[in-house]
Amino acid sequence: MLDQLVYNIIMSTSCEKIVELIRTKRFLPDVFHDWELADETGWTVAHEAAEHGCLPPDFDRWELANKWGWTVAHEAAEHGRLPPDFDRWGLTDKDGETVAHVAAAHGHLPPDFDRWKLAYKNGWTVAHEAAMYGHLPPGFNRWELTDKGGRTVAHVAASNGHLPPDFDRWEWADWRGWTVAHVAAEHGHLPSDFDRWELADKDGRTVAHEAARWGRLPPGFDRWELARPDGWTVAHEAAKHGLLPPGFDRWDLADSKGKTVAQVAYELGHLPDNFPFYGLLKRQGNPRCIVGGSSTHISVNRFKENSEYRGMSDFQIANVFL
Repeated sequence: MLDQLVYNIIMSTSCEKIVELIRTKRFLPDVFHDWELADETGWTVAHEAAEHGCLPPDFDRWELANKWGWTVAHEAAEHGRLPPDFDRWGLTDKDGETVAHVAAAHGHLPPDFDRWKLAYKNGWTVAHEAAMYGHLPPGFNRWELTDKGGRTVAHVAASNGHLPPDFDRWEWADWRGWTVAHVAAEHGHLPSDFDRWELADKDGRTVAHEAARWGRLPPGFDRWELARPDGWTVAHEAAKHGLLPPGFDRWDLADSKGKTVAQVAYELGHLPDNFPFYGLLKRQGNPRCIVGGSSTHISVNRFKENSEYRGMSDFQIANVFL
């Protein structure tokens, strides 16, 4: 027999009181069926019951929604409260987020879920959502699904470190030519045996350039000469960010305009203290380091900036074998 207080509450048709009952007792009696009772935002008793696991086994009003279109099914999906036979994965809120997207984000999709192509208007699928949070099941094989920007599920998994160990489709690219490997390099998730450094986007920027940009090249990397169409090498990129490794000795690599790795490092203050003729480069004036040739010529052009000879040059040249 129902407690008199509980009975009075459920007969009161007060959403606030019934919600309080659910929150304190984690309970609703079987005789309750007024699921549409809602507060001013449209949050129904059913939403509250879904959150706390108080919906009856035969509940079927999954489409009840608050003013943002968030349904009872969305709420149940977020908290892992959907029944095993639930099949209304395509219900959406006002932003187009499906119940399946919510379940995917929280790791609550059932083991036999197969509606990975359900998508937002921008093409972001349930699989993209699961990949972002690392909730794709073992054996998942729909890595090629793309959103409207050409970004595959694999791109999303790569950015978050959720690709499987045997993944090998590094060349898949979005509309910019940005490959899965570029994404993994940017976020530091390339495997230790990765060897496809030459993969390039539409501007010719290789995976190695991207890894160099973030200091994520592996120890022993030796393909410093890989270059964009303008001759800007991986070494130039690493030098720009002060990320060349100790013992680096390819200072003479030059881009198509003749600008060397040493010049880039010098201009940005990243030359090592033991760089040959470093003291020469640091003399007064506005020095410009040019390194090139098999024996490496270092020329320093010091402009007389504070005299009547402003703009005229004084060249000091030294040869050193690096």
